[in-house]
Amino acid sequence: MHFEYKNIEIASSAKTPHVILNKDTGEIIIEGRSFPENAPEFYYQFTRWLAEYSLNPAPKTKVSLGLLYLNSSSVSIITGMMKLLDNMISMKTEVEITWVYENGDEDMKDLGLYYKESLSSAVKVVEVAKFDFLT
Repeated sequence: MHFEYKNIEIASSAKTPHVILNKDTGEIIIEGRSFPENAPEFYYQFTRWLAEYSLNPAPKTKVSLGLLYLNSSSVSIITGMMKLLDNMISMKTEVEITWVYENGDEDMKDLGLYYKESLSSAVKVVEVAKFDFLT
């Protein structure tokens, strides 16, 4: 099967996160704020890449999510992504998810704990004093 999107990197903006998707290394990174005007449009390449990747994933997939804020459409898309990643376990790939939140951000902590409890994949919920991607 031809893989249309081998690697994707989307720069962050005031309303959208920095996204790195690497087919070869199995690395998925999303960090920043996610409240785009049209979340499905913003995440289109990402969801297409993930759907293709899930058919032939790397032996190990490492996911790192460090988000300051998610609007409801972004939560819906990220949750769909997490479920798709969780289903990769049945395809004999190791999925390691790290959910990073800032100290004091109880909403993001709770969302990370929700994923940890509801997914069969290994989910680490990690608190940091301050995100290093902030300028």
